[in-house]
Amino acid sequence: MLTTTAKKRTLKLGVIVLGMVSTYGWAAPPLPPHPPYLDSNITDIREGELWKMEVFIDSKLSHPFLGQLETICFVYDGLYSPPNPSQDKYKWCDVASPSFGWAGVATKEGDQVFMHNDQGKFYNGAQWELTSKDEGAGHWRLWENNFFFDLNVIFTRIGKPCRCQ
Repeated sequence: MLTTTAKKRTLKLGVIVLGMVSTYGWAAPPLPPHPPYLDSNITDIREGELWKMEVFIDSKLSHPFLGQLETICFVYDGLYSPPNPSQDKYKWCDVASPSFGWAGVATKEGDQVFMHNDQGKFYNGAQWELTSKDEGAGHWRLWENNFFFDLNVIFTRIGKPCRCQ
């Protein structure tokens, strides 16, 4: 049986651990600033930073690797104004094949990233999570009226400067 002093120490340790978990939890804080940024040069809204996007087929049990589908440029576009100042906004584009027309907007809140695009015939969107400063993983969906295609994606920061047209 624990003594009263041992019970107090155990309770104090539990409060400290709980405070550390809630302060340094698994997700980045939703309040500004929102590091890590997708574009480490947030002072220049014309120039962004490259990320490679590796793709796996989500609908197959083995998740076969399709390769590096895109090289995405993220350009920081500031904070959303109220009522959403907790989100960073970005422009993004595919610099490897700009004629394909993959470009859109992205929001980042904490470690969660949401990307959207309407390229005419197809729509696509991604939801992924930064797992470190230079890597993230999640899901990408392409669709049109009666068709959709789900992919697993891994994003890795290349770190080179880039621009979206």
